[in-house]
Amino acid sequence: PAANDLTHCVKWLNQRNDRFVTCGNCHLRVWQICFRTQKLHPVDVCMGSMRRIMQCLCISADDSFAFTGNKTGEVIKFNIERDDIKNFNEQEVHRPSLNCYNKERFSKGVRAVACVVNPTTGNTNVIAGSGDG
Repeated sequence: PAANDLTHCVKWLNQRNDRFVTCGNCHLRVWQICFRTQKLHPVDVCMGSMRRIMQCLCISADDSFAFTGNKTGEVIKFNIERDDIKNFNEQEVHRPSLNCYNKERFSKGVRAVACVVNPTTGNTNVIAGSGDG
């Protein structure tokens, strides 16, 4: 199960074949597959008091950030780095968390996001498609 509500999007990381990210109604999770035990290990992203319905998702080329688009018209940037699978009593060092979001909203929500690396600067640019075209 992906949190306690619907999942709208699933994306594999670009450089790892054992991790993927899901987003949906008020949640974002980073999953890791343990091939030895054949189990999935989710880690919820710390979003604070933010509650959004995330509709789309893209992962940066270096797998350090996820960008989501939501129904309120924001593009949200999350740090998705996490620790490898640990025992129950071991403390997490790296936990996925909210990084930032845009202040100006797109009308009718964000329906699609894509990460594009600028070949000149090497920066990651995010392209967002909104519900009004």
